[in-house]
Parts: sequence; structure tokens; C-alpha cells
Amino acid sequence: DFSGFDYFRAHRAGEGRQLIVSAPVIGWLGGKLSIPISRRVDDADGRFLGIVVADVDPVYFLWTQSLLELGPSGVVRLLRRDGAVLTGYPAAIASAVGNFRNSALFTLGVETGRTLIHHPGTAIPGDRVSAIYPLDEYPLVLTVTTSADFILQSWKRNAWLFGGISA
Repeated sequence: DFSGFDYFRAHRAGEGRQLIVSAPVIGWLGGKLSIPISRRVDDADGRFLGIVVADVDPVYFLWTQSLLELGPSGVVRLLRRDGAVLTGYPAAIASAVGNFRNSALFTLGVETGRTLIHHPGTAIPGDRVSAIYPLDEYPLVLTVTTSADFILQSWKRNAWLFGGISA
């Protein structure tokens, strides 16, 4: 019986005609963390028949083998459009702030349409640079953040090298 779930009530009330991505929950079948993704099913006359739900393992969204290129303080987050964290890497840092709705990622990025922002760190102190990718077809936002120092380390090394050569 799914009638107690927020996504079911939203679909039944007609609020969820699109795909709904819910906050992560402990799945009732496997007892593991999962992200319920649901869609409303109607009959030919548009009457509500029910929903289709898929429980997706949060790890599915991450490609951890390539995330090392972000440096020691790099973070990837998959967020809902309301700022709730769905998953991230590394998990402890990605979910250190439960909701990013009032963070620079949203106020300077998502809400203004900017895809690259320089901002103070929330979960990790210091200057941070974040790439922000709202997924137009889905109610999701992908953010990739690392330290400004990590991004500039190669440039600084080359500046010293070329500066030394030209002197």
C-alpha cells in the first residue's frame, strides 16, 4: 500500500503529472537506502489508475572512479530542485548540509541561471568553485565543487615556471 507516501498522494491529487524524485529512504524490500522515482499512470480518459515507482540505488548516479580528479576536497552532489540532497561523493561531505536551498549553490547558481560560481565553502571552509547543471528534463540539479586552490595549482606552477624562464 503506497497511499501513505508523499509521492503517491501528490500523483493522486494531480500535482505530480511529471516524474517525481523523492528524498532518499530506507527501502522496505531490501532495507537499503534508495531514491524512489515515480510517475502517475492514467487511463485513456485521464483518470488516475495508480503509479509506477522505481527504487534507485543512490550509487547509480555516481562514477566514483573518475571523481578523484576533483582533488582532495572535491564534492559531487545530486540535488532535487528544492535543494534536498539525494546522493553525493564523498557521502559524508556531500550530505553535511541536509538542504542546499539557501546555499550559494542555489542563490548564486540555480536561481540566477549561472552554471559556474566562485563562493565560500559550506561543508568545507575556504574558497570554492562549483559547476551547476540543472537537468532540464528532470527535477534534479548536479553540482561539482572543488577548492579554488586545487583548480589554480597547475596555473600557479606554470606561472612560476614561465616567470622564472622569462626573467
